[in-house]
Amino acid sequence: MSIKRNMRYGSNYWESFSPKLNRNVRFSDLEYDHWVLLEANHNVKIFCEQPLRIKHLFNGELAESIFDMWVKYQDGSESFIEVKYSNEAWDKIWLKI
Repeated sequence: MSIKRNMRYGSNYWESFSPKLNRNVRFSDLEYDHWVLLEANHNVKIFCEQPLRIKHLFNGELAESIFDMWVKYQDGSESFIEVKYSNEAWDKIWLKI
């Protein structure tokens, strides 16, 4: 899977093996830290990186976002997650299905 690199936060780029997905995954620093939490969480059954692109209104303007993760939990619930640094406009968006 090819992931477009965002140079805004530096040049670190992590590639690791995901036991839950049984394949390699690639992330920036912040996404990597979030991935480690998902892998270690026994309540997380499966996940997918950059699963969905959406258009939405933000501060009255049309914006586009790609969620960082889709997560399915052991109890069957699901979340789309956008991870951002705390000094950005959004800290995290959690949309429950």
